[in-house]
Amino acid sequence: MTKKILLFILLFCSGTVIHAQKTGDGYFILLDNDMNQVTDAKKATMFLNIRKLSDSAWRYDYYLAVGPRLRTETFKDEDGTLPNGRFVWYNALGFIDSCGDAKNGRRDGKWYYYVPFKTDFDRVVTYNNGKFVNEVICTEESRKQDENEADYVESSFKGSFKKFLEKNLVFPDRAQNAQLGSAVIVFFELDSTGAVLDPMLLRSVEYSLDHEAERVILKSSGNWNPGYKNGTPVSTYHQQSINFSLQ
Repeated sequence: MTKKILLFILLFCSGTVIHAQKTGDGYFILLDNDMNQVTDAKKATMFLNIRKLSDSAWRYDYYLAVGPRLRTETFKDEDGTLPNGRFVWYNALGFIDSCGDAKNGRRDGKWYYYVPFKTDFDRVVTYNNGKFVNEVICTEESRKQDENEADYVESSFKGSFKKFLEKNLVFPDRAQNAQLGSAVIVFFELDSTGAVLDPMLLRSVEYSLDHEAERVILKSSGNWNPGYKNGTPVSTYHQQSINFSLQ
């Protein structure tokens, strides 16, 4: 990656501002339609947000200047040359298209392909160190198999999730200034204690709304009842819609 625009940059596009002020926001690179770096914000139609997750994990989020996320990539290095971790692609309206993990530059494990403009996957392809293993076509019945078991109890929020949002959710100025309001959908794992792990967007709306939705879901960790199977708490997966309504 070439010259970078570091922390505290102001990204001005269509009358709105992206302002990286908080620790962990990383830095931004302005991009034109051809994904070339530009220094003039007025020429930028997209941007890349790079954040350090750990000493061996860097997350690349590509966004429209004012609009949804295009894709997420994870690398071992800051320069983005060693794919390792989660990769996610989104369609033009911000709904997830496909996702999966890479390990040392190769697809590994299960890759999920989603129904267009929905949050249900209809195909799962499994890889082993970059080699195709199998493909499974999914149906609504197969996706809900565990939930339909007599001894399965779904995870649930302790108390009122609406009241939790009223107390903790912030509507970012950037989105309000751009008159952007809609529902961000977050998918996450709940471990056997009810802790939130590894949130991922199923529907993106806009940079600041996405990050606020992820933040508030992480803040809810510990406020969930875990799922149960055969009377034993187990890890489960949950998706939650976070609605940002313009007044």
